[in-house]
Amino acid sequence: MIRADLLALTPEALARLANVGLVKRAQKEVLAGVVTALTVEPDGTVLAVSKDGATTRLPVNAPLGAAPCTCGAIAVCRHRLAAVLAYQQEHGAAAVPPTPWDPGAFTDAEIAATCGAGVAIADRLAAAGVTIAIEAGAAPVARLPMATVMFLVPGSLAFAKCDCSKGAGCEHVALAVRGFRQRPDGGLAVFGGGGGAATAAGASARAAVEQWATQICQFGVAAPGAAERTQALRALAVRERWAWIADACEDYERAVDRLTAAKASFRTASLTALVGELVVRARAAAADAPELRPAWVLGSDAPADVAMEKVRLVALGCRLVADDDRRLASLYFVDPDTATVLVLAKTWAGERRHGADLGKLFASSRMSIAELVQGELVTRAARRKANGALDLAASRSMQATLLPAGGGWDALPEPILVRDLRAHARRLAAAPPAVVAPRLVGHGVAVVAIARVEQVAVSADRLELTAVVRDAVDNALTLRCDFEAVCPGAVDALAHALAAGPRFVSGVLEARADGWHMRPLAIVTTRLLVLDVAPTKGPAPPVVDAPAPVAAAGGHPLGPVHRAWHDFLDAALLQGLRAAAPLAARAAVAASTLALPRLAPLLTAAGAGDLAATLDLFALAALAPHAELVRLADG
Repeated sequence: MIRADLLALTPEALARLANVGLVKRAQKEVLAGVVTALTVEPDGTVLAVSKDGATTRLPVNAPLGAAPCTCGAIAVCRHRLAAVLAYQQEHGAAAVPPTPWDPGAFTDAEIAATCGAGVAIADRLAAAGVTIAIEAGAAPVARLPMATVMFLVPGSLAFAKCDCSKGAGCEHVALAVRGFRQRPDGGLAVFGGGGGAATAAGASARAAVEQWATQICQFGVAAPGAAERTQALRALAVRERWAWIADACEDYERAVDRLTAAKASFRTASLTALVGELVVRARAAAADAPELRPAWVLGSDAPADVAMEKVRLVALGCRLVADDDRRLASLYFVDPDTATVLVLAKTWAGERRHGADLGKLFASSRMSIAELVQGELVTRAARRKANGALDLAASRSMQATLLPAGGGWDALPEPILVRDLRAHARRLAAAPPAVVAPRLVGHGVAVVAIARVEQVAVSADRLELTAVVRDAVDNALTLRCDFEAVCPGAVDALAHALAAGPRFVSGVLEARADGWHMRPLAIVTTRLLVLDVAPTKGPAPPVVDAPAPVAAAGGHPLGPVHRAWHDFLDAALLQGLRAAAPLAARAAVAASTLALPRLAPLLTAAGAGDLAATLDLFALAALAPHAELVRLADG
């Protein structure tokens, strides 16, 4: 009997079940002959004996972590990995390019054998209503509100990995298979949860949000009673369990607080985006669209937080923010088992350190910022909030190891690792817009593989760096890094890295009218360099062959209209519609000149004081990034 499931386990899949370092160690040991005996029993069980006396059994249809090993390790150990690799070596398993496959092909009998009692729980969850985001491909992924499932081995449900506390063979795996049956090519799989209650929830959310947004746009965010109206909307969202509405309201309130306190970190664009998102989300919940279940759009079926099993997190970098004597750090990690980005946020009051010195502060009870973002974290009992925020307060046995050369990013799964930006655009354009999808604090964070650096421009005062890099199929990505006192070494560190032949860069990928943009979090040459905690260095190397100016978003033909449109929206929030109306009228003229049939009439109406048209303009602005994705995908 040939064990096709073991032959299909690639080094990347094994790394997701264990970690990169352990897989590499097992590979070396197998080449050195650590497995002294390898037999296959009649039922297909593989029996491996190692030089140190450990005996490992690999039963059919059993997760690797559940395979018995006499070494006593409760997780995937080097003996289990060596047994798989030795079996592959004996049977001449050759590396083949992974090809897409469909987990929906698993039978009900296979689901029952793997998930057991989880099938009945899956039945109840489906009947109550659940939306599953399906990502087809060679490593298929199903994203449920409460967990994420990745299918690692074609034809073997035992190797479906879930990030819930069970880890495998759970109700989420059963639901994920059903999701692929409904949407084999990807998209949103929707089960149950319709009816009058859902319709009423959507209508109620739209009425509440539009009433709030109308008053905010009419009088401005700082008008008397504005704060109380926002508090009332948030309280309603909490009572009704509209998690994403409540979360957006909290972000909005924090942005208004920064405005009121005249914080340097305040950006009017953040307020504009939040108002637009709230309007779009509430309207989508009330729409008669089968794929947009109100519970999914509003977040009613998103659990407050979820306990994770033993989890391996790969660092992607961090972002530091200074607000007077407060310091905020957002540490970004990816769970490679499920391609999920998680964010650990920490705040310190009465703190004035910057950069590398700030990186010495503890971001957990055991480790500093710099230690956490330079490596790979393995922890138990971590908790993941609905929005992807990471809680390590209760974590046990937390270990961090320095990532191997290259940051370990070359083994990351899609869509986190992007090797073709146009293909990435097609994947994102096929998904629902972010403003109606679950609100995730790590949304948009990705690692881009760099084939070459095309140009680098550093301002004379060394306060700004702009660069263009290319992926393997020659798609362009514009990188920008500005000097900030809280991260004084970032610009020079990026300049040095770009001159040293970078391989990967991480950050939030943003689609604009003129292409892809990113403000980097970290960059990899021969090692991982996290920019915001980089030490201050001497002058960066001079730019070779002074480049042509890097294109700015405003250079696109729609740039002036885009600026005028957003200037009006910003002014409406800060001053109220009456004061902002002339800006709408001017933007309408520009839109008419470029023959934009949908935008020009709305701007004209808003310029005449039409509040409904103003809300439509906020909604269109919130949806604009998705429109740019579609354009980039079509290329």
